[in-house]
Amino acid sequence: MRTSLNHYSILGVKPEASTAYLEQAYKSLCNWLPHPEFSEAALAARRRILTRSLQVLTNPEERLAYDHALAEGEVGLEVPAEDAIAALTILYSLGDYPEVLAAEAPAEDDLTRSDWILVRALSRQAMGLAAWQEGDFTAAGDALEAAQEELMQAGLFLHLRGELQAYLCKLRPDRIIHLLSTAAEFPERLEQGLTLLKEMLAERGGIEGQGNDYSGLSTEQFLHF
Repeated sequence: MRTSLNHYSILGVKPEASTAYLEQAYKSLCNWLPHPEFSEAALAARRRILTRSLQVLTNPEERLAYDHALAEGEVGLEVPAEDAIAALTILYSLGDYPEVLAAEAPAEDDLTRSDWILVRALSRQAMGLAAWQEGDFTAAGDALEAAQEELMQAGLFLHLRGELQAYLCKLRPDRIIHLLSTAAEFPERLEQGLTLLKEMLAERGGIEGQGNDYSGLSTEQFLHF
């Protein structure tokens, strides 16, 4: 698997990092994963890829040759297929979400297939939350829904699915306004926005209903909305 990573980015250090700093970074990363539901197989792969980077960068001759290759324009790093999930978790941690989503799926019987599904969902979640913060509520909803749908299809990670659903409920009012306000430019958004509004009304039991749509809006706030 060809990635945009290099030995420095894998360890999260700058090229001028000292050997002591490299070893410290290795120790702090070796037993850490960006989500508690990653498997032991993913953790083992992560240790392998971190160990290889540490070996290269703490060997003076190898490091010198590697730095020369980088200076000559070498881009990216080839990661063995069995360690692909480790590369994806590191790319996720670095915020390289499109590269995570573009990665080829492992075989159905691969021990890390569930990890591949998880890191994709986490990447979509992060993209959705970033879009939400930037005010692109439609893109935020699309990303969060895509993450939730992939997890539901796999029947995995119930806790994360609940987290995504909570975000979608909180996002829904802003998402509806954004969809309807941009429907003139994107006509397909009108139906989507109205569908979400109908769902909110049904869950609340009408405009002045007391049902819970999990948006956090009071009756007064919903009427204003």
